[in-house]
Amino acid sequence: MSDRNAFEIGKTGGARKATGYPQNWPSSPGPTFISDAELNFIANINDELIENIVGQSIRYYRISRRKTDFNDLYDEAIVKSFEDPITLYARISFEGEDVSTGRFTIDKNQTLELYFHARRLQEMSVTIREGDFFEWDQSGRLFEIIRVTLPLFIGGFPLRDKGGPMGTHAFAKLSREGLFDGL
Repeated sequence: MSDRNAFEIGKTGGARKATGYPQNWPSSPGPTFISDAELNFIANINDELIENIVGQSIRYYRISRRKTDFNDLYDEAIVKSFEDPITLYARISFEGEDVSTGRFTIDKNQTLELYFHARRLQEMSVTIREGDFFEWDQSGRLFEIIRVTLPLFIGGFPLRDKGGPMGTHAFAKLSREGLFDGL
C-alpha cells in the first residue's frame, strides 16, 4: 500500500493512520522561517482585505495629551479632552450583547473585538490606547477601548526580529451615556 492511503497495515498487522507524507518525514513539517517578502505579502493582503474588501470603519477619538489636565501622581484625568475624530479601517467582530438585571434597571453591555493593521496605523501616526473612544455603525453609539494587545507571532514564529507586530488587537465595550462628550 502507498503512504497516501488513509490507513496502512503495519508489520504487526495493526492499522495506523497515514500522515500523507513519506514515512521518514516528520508528522507536521512546517516552514523553518518566514522571510521579509512573505511578511510584506501578508501585510499587503491584510491592507486590501481590511480597507477595500471588508471596508468596516470607525470614527476614532483620541484623548488629547496637551488639552487634558492629568493628575501628576496617578496620570489620570477626571475630565478628558479629545482630538478631532479620524477614520480608521479595522476588522470588527461583534461579540454580542450581555443583558443583566439590577435592582432598579436593566443593563445592556455590548462588546466588540477589533483588529487594526500596524502598517496603516504607522502611516497615520496613530497609537490605539485604552480609554480612547470610537463610533461604529453610524448609530451614534460610542464604544470605549478597554484592552489593547500587540500580537507578536505569525504562523507560530516571533515577529520581534522582523520589525514588530503586524497589527493591534483591541477590545471595546459600549460606553455609558454622558461618559463621552466629544460629539
